[in-house]
Amino acid sequence: MSVTLGVSLYVPRYTRMRERKDYEAFARSLWPGALEKHNLGALTPATVRLAPATLIGLFGGLAASGILYLHYLPAMPGLFAWFLIVTTLLGMAFTRGVELSRTGTQGAGNVIAQELKVDLLRIDHLSVWGRSAARFALIWFTVGAVSCLFFLDSGLNVFTVGLVVLFLVMGVWVFLRTMQPVHRKIRAAKDAELERVRSEIETARVGAANDAAAAARMQGLLAYETRIAAAPEWPFDQTTLFRVVASALILTVPWFGQAVAQFAIDHLAH
Repeated sequence: MSVTLGVSLYVPRYTRMRERKDYEAFARSLWPGALEKHNLGALTPATVRLAPATLIGLFGGLAASGILYLHYLPAMPGLFAWFLIVTTLLGMAFTRGVELSRTGTQGAGNVIAQELKVDLLRIDHLSVWGRSAARFALIWFTVGAVSCLFFLDSGLNVFTVGLVVLFLVMGVWVFLRTMQPVHRKIRAAKDAELERVRSEIETARVGAANDAAAAARMQGLLAYETRIAAAPEWPFDQTTLFRVVASALILTVPWFGQAVAQFAIDHLAH
């Protein structure tokens, strides 16, 4: 529980600090003044409602402690107090994290919708959004891996497998959900530019047979069309994709592998 609490507090903080280090990269992908207008570099979103989230976590943690640990109170009041405090802190950390993630994702979506600058010849400028999405997915992978520590002695069963799958799905969903607005905006810009270029190609083709300049211009337009058509539609590169996959595997497979090994020892060694 101590490790879970430490990870739950540290990893989101680390993620937000890394976001601030990418300030210049975010600025290149947005229209001038967008970062200041939306306060994108702040550690805590301006519209976040932490007080209600904290209260929900407080009461949820107290209720869970009463249900799970009340039997310790008569004989071991100190142990009960420790479980009560840590479980309540975990509950508050979880609900605050959910609220921060919700508000952060909503704010990023607004910034992307209003301020994202799509340059189809410099799609690499948008890879910062892929790195950002990978960091937020890392939170779910990490918390999921630490949460599995509670169930190491349960062996391999439907519940433990489902838990691992749940956190994997949540991490992948966060990664893709964060980038989806960027993807849609790239796709819209790409379709519009291809339509414009193909209209110009049609115009140039009419006079290409008798006009050398028109023929040369058409060749240039064809080359430009090819480049635009080949522009990536998702704002991440292979390095970012590898990080996401590695995060999922490194943080969850060791526990899963241990559970498989224990299952093999218990059922196949006899």
